[in-house]
Formats: sequence, C-alpha cells, structure tokens
Amino acid sequence: ETEHGPRGGDELNLIRRGRDYGWPFVTLGEPYGTTDYVMPRRTGTHAGYTKPKAAWVPSVATSELVQVPASWAGWTTSVGGDLLMGTLKDQSFWRIRVDRAGRVTERERLAVGHRIRDVDVRADGSVAATTDDGTSTAGPRAAAGGAGTLTSGLAATRNGRSRPAAQRTDAQ
Repeated sequence: ETEHGPRGGDELNLIRRGRDYGWPFVTLGEPYGTTDYVMPRRTGTHAGYTKPKAAWVPSVATSELVQVPASWAGWTTSVGGDLLMGTLKDQSFWRIRVDRAGRVTERERLAVGHRIRDVDVRADGSVAATTDDGTSTAGPRAAAGGAGTLTSGLAATRNGRSRPAAQRTDAQ
C-alpha cells in the first residue's frame, strides 16, 4: 500500500499482520506546523517501527498502486514483480520492481504531465488512468525487448489530440 507523509515521507509499505508502521508516531516527512491535528513524535526516522519498502522525500503525492500484468514482457520478472504507482504532485507514473523477498530493487519515473488520480488495469492488460483535469491517460506497455523498454510510451489525450508524454529517468 502507499501512503502520504507530511511534507515528504510518502511511503510504499508491504502490509504484514502484527506489524506497526509507526503512524502517527514516526514519519520520514516533516510536520506542516504547530497546529497540525497529528504531530509525529519523531520525524526523518522509522526507528523502532517497520520501515517502508520505499519512500519519497520530497513528496510525490502517491495515488493508486497496481500490480503490472504478467503479459507485459520485460516488466514482470520471474523473481518478483513490478508495481505501477500514480502520483499527484509529481505528475508521473512510478514503475517499482520488487523481488521475492519484498525488497524494492529499482524505481523508474515515467513523466505524464498530469495529476494521476486513479489507475486501472483493463482486461486486455492495458492500463488506463484518470487525472484531475479530466484527461485520459494510457499507461505504459513494455516491449518484448527488455525491462523498462516502452513500445508506445505514455500518451495523454486532450481535445482529441494525442501527444507523447513519457520520459525515462535513471532508477532512483
């Protein structure tokens, strides 16, 4: 699951029964101010609690998280799997590779240029996303040629015109 942290500290957690993830006592983010309704006791740490699998500081403002379909050759691996996370503030998808032990081994940012609210995997394995401004966004698809290779990239459609909107960045 993903969660927003205050002023950074957005997290990806693998929820396990009986674990304590620290909220609202610890966060990797910073409090908004002295009038916050929740004031973490310690910031910038998860000491004494289950640590997140990944965190984003500064905040990307996580939204929907989906598992990448196995049909995406080069993305899902036999070792673990890939997740696709939408973001609001960062206006991107994040591809997150996870190994069998639940460790994040790679993160890749795919810029979209729109605030992603919801992500859905369709029956044909394609991904659709809804945005704050009503733009429909088609998700990334991988080619058989290798991990992270984008065939058609991301396309954002607005006013009946399609434009490329993906940027690959180095794993973060």
